Amino acid sequence: SLGIALAMAGQPRRGLAMLDSVVEQSHGIPVARHLVRRAQVLWLLGRNSDVLRDAHRAVLLLRDSTELVWLARAYNHRAMAHLGMGSIDLADADYTRCEALYAHTGQLMELAIVRQERGAAAFARGDLPTALACYADAMRRMDALDVFDPELHANRCEVLVAAGLVREALAEADMAVRRIEAMRGSAT
Repeated sequence: SLGIALAMAGQPRRGLAMLDSVVEQSHGIPVARHLVRRAQVLWLLGRNSDVLRDAHRAVLLLRDSTELVWLARAYNHRAMAHLGMGSIDLADADYTRCEALYAHTGQLMELAIVRQERGAAAFARGDLPTALACYADAMRRMDALDVFDPELHANRCEVLVAAGLVREALAEADMAVRRIEAMRGSAT
């Protein structure tokens, strides 16, 4: 976790070095968890082929275990890598596995995030109705958890603009800005 924190705090080399060290020193389930963590940092750095390598190795280590949440996370990272590399069908297959595991384990926020990511996959495929449906489902799930994610609204605006629904996109953006201001959220 410290490796991820360092990377997110602007020290990715130091964070990766720490994660590399714990991966080398671990075995079994612990190494799979560390691979998932390192995949997260590698994804933040845009190193999709390295994410795919670590996430795939984690899936192999976890798929016969009882560590279903970690397996879902490994599938999620593998899907993100596939999507980043343009393999949308492979991403969808892993997102499907991931959704089922998150639903089974009651990881409701993670499930909402995966629905959002599936929207991005549908958008990448050019399937705007499915993208909007996934975003609507993710938003419904996040609202039920009383979570506000401005990025979800930005993603939805992107699809609405691509669909030629500029007024709807503007209304979506205005609503998100009002929520941010009401929460005294980040100006960015």
